[in-house]
Amino acid sequence: DIHLGTEACDEQKLDQTIDKIGSTPQCYWLFTGDGCEYINRSDPRFSVGTLAHWIKISDLDDLANVQRKRLEKKLRPIIKTCMGFMKGNHEAMIQKYYENNIHKMVCENLNIRDLTSAVFMNIFFRPEAGSSAYLVKLVAQHPRCGLGGQVGGKINKAIRHLHNFDADIFALPHFHQKNKTEVAVIGSTDSINPSSKELCKMTIQCGSYLRTYSKGISTYGEDAMYDPVPLGSPYIDIWQERQIEGKRDFFETRME
Repeated sequence: DIHLGTEACDEQKLDQTIDKIGSTPQCYWLFTGDGCEYINRSDPRFSVGTLAHWIKISDLDDLANVQRKRLEKKLRPIIKTCMGFMKGNHEAMIQKYYENNIHKMVCENLNIRDLTSAVFMNIFFRPEAGSSAYLVKLVAQHPRCGLGGQVGGKINKAIRHLHNFDADIFALPHFHQKNKTEVAVIGSTDSINPSSKELCKMTIQCGSYLRTYSKGISTYGEDAMYDPVPLGSPYIDIWQERQIEGKRDFFETRME
């Protein structure tokens, strides 16, 4: 949830994330929607005073595309490691009310997969050529509704939603929180004489670069008394370890 195009978007924080992705080996990322504000003049949330400083008066005639072009320019250097683009509620609303499928345009211009607003993805990791591949199953969904005002309500909904899928990770954007919850599930080993094992599943709330409160401007988040949130994106660190005795392979997942 970048929300590029408003002065409340922390572009410096975004640039730091982009630099980290670009400089980290074997780092892949998923775009989860709401790349820009895409709030036009007829939208009740529109306010000239909250527009980003780089937007000119002449840009108001084509505001959404001005924002889109800046987003594409920022993300293009790391687009080769992107696993796909999801559609957020801001992209969905401008398509619905202004007949502008700007999400499709971004995907075509960056030559990236359009994942719509929900995706189930199998991610394979192979430590080295010719070795066994490790599978991590990811589900992500960008909702268009609220899940209650408190952080706990959003976490509970994410956990319940995780159990609807045979997945290791459920990623939940839209709510601008940045946290994770681990859930333990008891399973069994794949052998003739199976033994029990603990499987780790995880829910992630994907964060944002939009400040709720910004000096000198009054945002719609401030007017609605939304909670301030920590800015930035969470990341998952996945690694493999191999136990030679017993020939048992496994992976673990963590987030920092």
